[in-house]
Amino acid sequence: MDERAREGIIGKLDRAREHLKRLNDEVEAFVESKPHAYWAKPDFHAGRYGIYVTVNKSPSVEMSVTCGDFIHCLRSSLDQLVSSAVGRQTKWSSFPIYDDRDDFLCRVVIPARRKRPGQLTGLDPEGDLFTTIEALQPYNGGHGPRSHPLYNIAMLSNMDKHRAIVTSATAQTGDTDGLPIRVKHVRPSQAQYQTGVPLKSGAKVAWGTLTVFGAEPEMEVEGEFPFEVAFGEGADFVQKESTSSERPSMTS
Repeated sequence: MDERAREGIIGKLDRAREHLKRLNDEVEAFVESKPHAYWAKPDFHAGRYGIYVTVNKSPSVEMSVTCGDFIHCLRSSLDQLVSSAVGRQTKWSSFPIYDDRDDFLCRVVIPARRKRPGQLTGLDPEGDLFTTIEALQPYNGGHGPRSHPLYNIAMLSNMDKHRAIVTSATAQTGDTDGLPIRVKHVRPSQAQYQTGVPLKSGAKVAWGTLTVFGAEPEMEVEGEFPFEVAFGEGADFVQKESTSSERPSMTS
């Protein structure tokens, strides 16, 4: 790798760190703005309760843009690494990201061996860089392809090319010892939480059972539940403290 290519890759990674710092600051500011209000709905006769959320503010579009800039720099640095190493760069040269072993074999390994157009054509299939890239593929991940960082980079990169990355505040498991409720003449059970889904106004986020032991039972929420900001679409999110239904494209 020549020095200019190396400096370009390092520059992309440095810029990614800048975007990540900004993204962390934006997420922190959003969390501190207390965008949600919570309220309890006890049923003292049936012996159960629910806690619901009112969403007063959603994550900003700027947060989506910052996330897209961060992902773009990461994806570009990977592609530039491959392009600088293949010898003769082509329009196919890029860092492959696959969640299926057979796809990687058919679309990357075989073309490279036969010197046909492919993402890693020009690299020695038995060489260190090629084997390292194969070992890093999401299908080799210990917790499933969709929890793999490279899968999430590919998914978010594809999304950012065509539309703003979906940003959402998502419910998460809270600290049951710090359940922010005030009770009178009521003993609530340990709460169960709705987790990993976008917070929507009126949604139930926690529930449990209760025991009434006095004549004037009361139950009110006095604080906020912890939540995360997630980036993605549908039921699959990458949580900032999870992945799109579409599979990552195998091109850059």
